Amino acid sequence: MIQTKIADTSYSIRSSWNDVTFLGYCDIIMCHEEPIMNRLSVYTGIEVDVLNKLTYSGIKQLMDYVEFMDSPDDVMGFAYAYESDINIGHEWYGKLENSKQSIAKSKIPLLGAVEVIKQYTDVDISNLPITKTIGQAVFFLTALLNSWKGSNDLPNMRQTVTNWRQVVSDLQCLAHGELLQPMPVEQT
Repeated sequence: MIQTKIADTSYSIRSSWNDVTFLGYCDIIMCHEEPIMNRLSVYTGIEVDVLNKLTYSGIKQLMDYVEFMDSPDDVMGFAYAYESDINIGHEWYGKLENSKQSIAKSKIPLLGAVEVIKQYTDVDISNLPITKTIGQAVFFLTALLNSWKGSNDLPNMRQTVTNWRQVVSDLQCLAHGELLQPMPVEQT
């Protein structure tokens, strides 16, 4: 973290992916298409009206500190792999349905991973570093995706960090389709 002071207010600026929490990372993803000053506000935690009063050199210095956040996919290069004995296919069906709802009501599926992980592990990853949590999020989101698709190759023991963007993209497609609705029970 880099400490800076603007108009008698101190700010802690995140200076590496290890300083970014899981929720902070989701905020970065959600603001990625915003104008530069809005993004800089999210990246630094400094309000836009305060940023607008800075000189160009002050803005440039802040931008240099948080430049890495403009490439959110780069976090995967610093991420820890996640391993678990959990096999979602062997867990209670109610957890799967609750997970579907958590994903469906989230602004982005990656944000829904917070509630999903809480359900399966009782761990709240919200304020943990993204480098330590993105692998876990990908593990659970991939497992859910495979469950919803009816796949037999559910990730279980040695899940490694994969392309989270593809997982999230697939989940977004499912979030707007029939697969997030309760599945009918086949009658025999």
